[in-house]
Amino acid sequence: MTSDSVWQIVRYLLIAAGSFATGKGWVTSDQVTSIIGAVGTLFTVAWGLYVKAGTKAVPSVAAARPDVPTVSAATGAVK
Repeated sequence: MTSDSVWQIVRYLLIAAGSFATGKGWVTSDQVTSIIGAVGTLFTVAWGLYVKAGTKAVPSVAAARPDVPTVSAATGAVK
């Protein structure tokens, strides 16, 4: 199972929980949308900070060498 599949399942679980809370009258559908958006935003920020923790910039001369591993700014993958 890929990470995209996991996050899609998490998203559906949040939507199901929000639908349940709306059905019980605890929140409105607009509030659920805002809450899920806020949770997604906070998670994205936290994940970005986690991926970047402990990294430091590498001079372009060193990064151009094929024997020096680099970390993707978008995914955190090491190349």
